[in-house]
Amino acid sequence: MIPVYEANQENKLIDLQQYLIRNQPATIAVRCGNESMCDAGISTDDILIIDRSIEAQNGNVVMADIGHAFTIRRLVLTNGISWLNSENSAASFDNHAFQPNKDMAIIGVVTFVIKAFQ
Repeated sequence: MIPVYEANQENKLIDLQQYLIRNQPATIAVRCGNESMCDAGISTDDILIIDRSIEAQNGNVVMADIGHAFTIRRLVLTNGISWLNSENSAASFDNHAFQPNKDMAIIGVVTFVIKAFQ
């Protein structure tokens, strides 16, 4: 438990595990390995909280198994096709047409990002 300071309110204590994890058995933490999602606020070495019990919806940032690697991408539904899109306007990262029958799977939905500032 750590204190949370809020303007014009009494100080409260917060349990970070309870705040960050909605479904303990289905939740994993993953360290981001590149800058493919930096425009979404996710950078190298950020810790991502992934909930495997949430059904991925259009617009969610997800962790996916693309057959030969794991990736973090935004799930975008366009004209009946599901895409796993990167979000980095300064560099080129692959987008992937999501094909579950090609050994691809959504692992879970990113629910929180933990960043270090120092």
